[in-house]
Amino acid sequence: MRTVHAASAIQYASQVSALYSYQYAFNTNGTLKSGRFENNVLQELQVASGSGGKAWNLAPAGPNKSVTQTPVQFDSSDITVLNNPNDPGDYFLQVRARRDGTDGLTMFFLPAIFAFNGIAGLPVPPNVKQANPFRITEVIVQPASRIGAGLSNNMAPLQPDSRLIGTATFPLAISNKQFSIAAQPSQALTTYTVDLVSSKNPGNAAPDHIQGAFVNVFKTGGLQYYGGGQGNVALTQLYGNLSYFSNPNAANALPPAVVERGSQISAFDPNDPIYQQQAQKLLTARVKSVPVGPGAFYILPVIRDNPVFSGAGNKVVGFARMALISVILDSNGVVTALKFNIGGSYPMANATVGTALASVPSVTGVSMPALQIPAEQAFAPRTFDGPSNSIAVRPRGVVMAPALSPRTIVGGPL
Repeated sequence: MRTVHAASAIQYASQVSALYSYQYAFNTNGTLKSGRFENNVLQELQVASGSGGKAWNLAPAGPNKSVTQTPVQFDSSDITVLNNPNDPGDYFLQVRARRDGTDGLTMFFLPAIFAFNGIAGLPVPPNVKQANPFRITEVIVQPASRIGAGLSNNMAPLQPDSRLIGTATFPLAISNKQFSIAAQPSQALTTYTVDLVSSKNPGNAAPDHIQGAFVNVFKTGGLQYYGGGQGNVALTQLYGNLSYFSNPNAANALPPAVVERGSQISAFDPNDPIYQQQAQKLLTARVKSVPVGPGAFYILPVIRDNPVFSGAGNKVVGFARMALISVILDSNGVVTALKFNIGGSYPMANATVGTALASVPSVTGVSMPALQIPAEQAFAPRTFDGPSNSIAVRPRGVVMAPALSPRTIVGGPL
């Protein structure tokens, strides 16, 4: 039973360490860190090994003197990185956790069982005095189904992970009616204009345009969970959400709430009189303060249909990874559209994969809604082909998150 427990412990250690190290081999915006991918993975694995404090995982060992459990540690020999032959730039990460050397399991009863063999002149299996199990986990990236709530340093007594601060769902939703085409790997267009459509203006129908609208992703609680899309209070919440991406620690910054597949969010109608009379210049100022440029990647919620402006009628089906290039203004200096470069599909901070229970609203026992295939295929788990043991290519411009691979990876004996 101790050996079985040890195998279970190192299996868990392999999984949690592999998922963590894959995530942080990338920058928070989804760009690859400089240097070799393997070296960046090893640096994060050593955090799990205890380089910055206590090791994350213990497993049975020895016993050596009075020590019966030791930290699960990793070195470069425990890392294998494979490139997806179907998709350049797509990494499969394999991480091994083991019990060997001084961490090997000293066997008490097995040597006694085979002692008779030695007396009788029968063969004795090798290594009966020590068991050296190992387990291997493979991690790939899958489309994210949940983006965590925004964090800031102004959350005392909480001390959030500083790497997550400033990464959350950007309050601009885009329509899957157009994004589903943009996400196809065969598409060549790289720059898209997101038109802020209204109840009277459907936007531009050109292939490089996507319908969009500012949305309220501020948590108010209750079954609706998020704020509305009309009135001064809702607009103040939108200003605060936008300010978060300029300076997440500013006094007027409001961190976005958790958003996941199935979330129902309200959109702001530029044709609304309050929006027009009181908000447009303030809104433009907030939008213009948000960082732009080739590396300014944001997580945009993708909604099932074109934006609607009656209640929380916009259902989130996934998340796009797009770099904000410029803000487009009309002759009055009011923002009417935003231009983005579609990004590669890589893991971003604060993004996770979960396909079971929903957390929004905070009601237990509600399943995350299924996707409508093929229209929402870009956000579905990548298909696995058993006979060829291969994984499908990534869609374009989708926020990804580390996930356990569907491929079978054989571990060592108990």
